[in-house]
Amino acid sequence: MDVPAGSRIVLDEHGSGDGVISHPTTIRWARLADLRYAILLASLERYLRAPRDDRAFLRGWCFAEMFALRKLADFLRRMPRGPRQQARVASLPFNLPGWLTTGAQWSDLVAAFGEATAIAQALSADAAIADDHRRLLAHLLASDGRKLQEATARTQGTTQRSRTDAVRDVLDWAAGAGDPRHDKQGRFWNLQHDDFVQVEIFGDNVTTPPSPGEDALLVAMLRGQSMPLARPKLPEDSGEFLLVEQWVNDGCPDSDV
Repeated sequence: MDVPAGSRIVLDEHGSGDGVISHPTTIRWARLADLRYAILLASLERYLRAPRDDRAFLRGWCFAEMFALRKLADFLRRMPRGPRQQARVASLPFNLPGWLTTGAQWSDLVAAFGEATAIAQALSADAAIADDHRRLLAHLLASDGRKLQEATARTQGTTQRSRTDAVRDVLDWAAGAGDPRHDKQGRFWNLQHDDFVQVEIFGDNVTTPPSPGEDALLVAMLRGQSMPLARPKLPEDSGEFLLVEQWVNDGCPDSDV
């Protein structure tokens, strides 16, 4: 594919050249990809700086961004690079964030999540976008909303995390960069809490046991290794598996961690 070339990919509606993305719609998707890359790098840095007992959620954030970048890479290589260059397509820019030399602060994550949310909302307002594009944007908007709240709280030395968030972060880590189908539900755990607990896969609710003493579908899939696919199984005696199982057994509360 004829993709941009250069050590730095420029996003400029009025620019030209091999290393420039100038199509006005493609620019917004490319900027969204740059923000996902910045969030990944910042989450990884905060993970490495965090006390060991406060790292698990950032691990989930990192893998969620790997998934987003994988999807955006597929989208961008099918989008025109310029307004009159249908054969010349875009790609992931991988432009580095401005704070790279000074170190990522929680305030940098707040700014990145805020800008990413604004772009995703604007793109979602286009009635003509493809279904798979819209599904990714819905996923990002739901996920970024809670992460923006958490990053904002962290700037004040507090936390907004709930038990549902802890489950989401475990499942994001377990799924890695995978793009599960789940009866077209995808990474359903990143929906808002009330939507998450109502998800059905092939007619079965994911969080309600079919009968007393049986596993709910979410736990059964983890136990049977149909979830995650092509990734290591969560050992049934691991803290991650037990966290998800206990949350389901407790009725899926959205209480504080």
